[in-house]
Amino acid sequence: MTFIAIETKEALIQKRELERLKRYLFIKFGKKAFDMFWTTDSTSYTDYKGIYVKYNLQTSQHRSFSEDELRLLRKTHAIHERGHIQYDIGGVTHQWIKDNASSNQIDWKNNVKYPEEWLRYFAGMMIDVRMEYYVALGLPESKTLFEFTNEHWRFGIRGLEAGACRINDFRECIASRGFQLKDLEWHTDAIELADQVTDILTSLRESKSTVDCMDHTLQLVQAVWPTLYDWLELNDFKPNLSISNYDSESWGDKAEVEKNIEEILQAAEEQLNQEDIDPADKDKLLKQLKKEILEDEQLVEDEIKDYEDRKETVEIDLPKIGESVSEAVIIKPYRHQNLHNYNQIKNDLKKSIARTSKELKKILAPEEDILLTNQRSGHLDISEIWSALKTDNSNIFRSEIKGSDGINARTFIMNDISGSTAMPFGKGTEKIIDVMKQSLILLNEVCEQVKLPLEIFAFTETRHTEIYPLKPFNKSTNLEKSFIGAIKAEEGNRDSLALQWIINRAQNYVEELRIIFMISDGLPTFSKNEDLYTIRNMVQVANKKGIDVVCLFIGNPSNFNQVKTMYPGHAILVTNNLQRDLINQLTKIIKKRKGIH
Repeated sequence: MTFIAIETKEALIQKRELERLKRYLFIKFGKKAFDMFWTTDSTSYTDYKGIYVKYNLQTSQHRSFSEDELRLLRKTHAIHERGHIQYDIGGVTHQWIKDNASSNQIDWKNNVKYPEEWLRYFAGMMIDVRMEYYVALGLPESKTLFEFTNEHWRFGIRGLEAGACRINDFRECIASRGFQLKDLEWHTDAIELADQVTDILTSLRESKSTVDCMDHTLQLVQAVWPTLYDWLELNDFKPNLSISNYDSESWGDKAEVEKNIEEILQAAEEQLNQEDIDPADKDKLLKQLKKEILEDEQLVEDEIKDYEDRKETVEIDLPKIGESVSEAVIIKPYRHQNLHNYNQIKNDLKKSIARTSKELKKILAPEEDILLTNQRSGHLDISEIWSALKTDNSNIFRSEIKGSDGINARTFIMNDISGSTAMPFGKGTEKIIDVMKQSLILLNEVCEQVKLPLEIFAFTETRHTEIYPLKPFNKSTNLEKSFIGAIKAEEGNRDSLALQWIINRAQNYVEELRIIFMISDGLPTFSKNEDLYTIRNMVQVANKKGIDVVCLFIGNPSNFNQVKTMYPGHAILVTNNLQRDLINQLTKIIKKRKGIH
């Protein structure tokens, strides 16, 4: 059986950030669907169908980044990879390297073919130079993002060893100029060599296709190689270049890419006739990202607090002695899961779920006024008097039945999972806990279908009363379903503490209709000075505050009288027709809250 882990704060924040990025790219790049994932690979990449963004961009080769800077870097990586899908054809660089690479030093010397690692370097950099140029034309804020990322991440610590090696300096200089970054204090020989290919670099950047870009890249290599070869020969062909990954698959639609390029060039030309578009300010972008981080952290904290281990104090009134006592309850995640069981029971209850949902929608919906005419009693209808005189018609009254507004509702469930729930239910083979589980699944599915907010808890008693959050509001994932599907008979039960705890919780909400379902076998365990009337008092006090507490009694019918004592007017003896019993009780409560008699 697969165990579904409760997601950590860090994992949930990562998920929210990924959703934000995916939504952003969907909007900014023509609302085209794509997959997107975080990756732990050495770098971000795309396979055309999806985007894989490296999450941990803080490495020992880089300066330290703040959290908002790291989020900015990840956003840039995501835009970068989406840009390849928009403006590139996959497989082109692979073929270009294959056509122009050689391991023969004579080929290198004659400037006809080149070391594979150098071709990979030029191909990887120049394909990015062109793509980022076109992305920035269509998405001006990306220019600022690219500048920051290329300045502070792409080259490690850029310029750290400037002037020490003209070969390394040339590589950094030619790529930096491609990305239109400012020159650093590189070796003068490296700068002079880069100066010789300025025009080629401009043509390369503005190439209308990936193939054209690689043609210009070959021109650039041919122009600088004789000098580079001399430098390498003097250096015993060191330093060696690390070989980066490159694409070998063919992907992308040539016609689609050409169309994207033409559209962006046309849009850029139209912008020339308007006021200059100022790229977003870096500090402003970082401020926005910092705000995003704070929002995500707060939302995630709100989300995970439902499953956090904690201790809370509950005060109980004891009418028997006219005093109150305070005791602790422990809230923690349930330790069992069984998603398969949940889905199996849900499938068995399919018809009941559909029928109950239909009925519940009706009783929650608003009711229109009904005007009945031609009545023998009611309000006098003047327009009918003349007709009455001529036709001897006595139906000259009209009657109006007032409708009602819909009702805002919120539902809470507290399920007793004490040891006694392992006893048989009725004369069949099912246990009480099995029927309780069916009730939970029915209610969960029905509330989800009618969009009625619902949260579910189970409780037992060890050294303390333990309350297990099974399903928070606005969540019904496989995790929640696996908890519900796994409930089983545990140890003791202290209904009074668990009930008062959930009543306190319901008081934090403002809906017109707040219903608490206590699912119980009717065998509460009482502490000193507690009895049936302790719970009865809780139910009545809650009712005065607008909270209806209903007991779904699933147990031996001989205990039903004491259940009715504890839950006056709101006790349901669950039979083989829970759907009918439930709807009848809800109809009664809702009519009362609406003021309908």
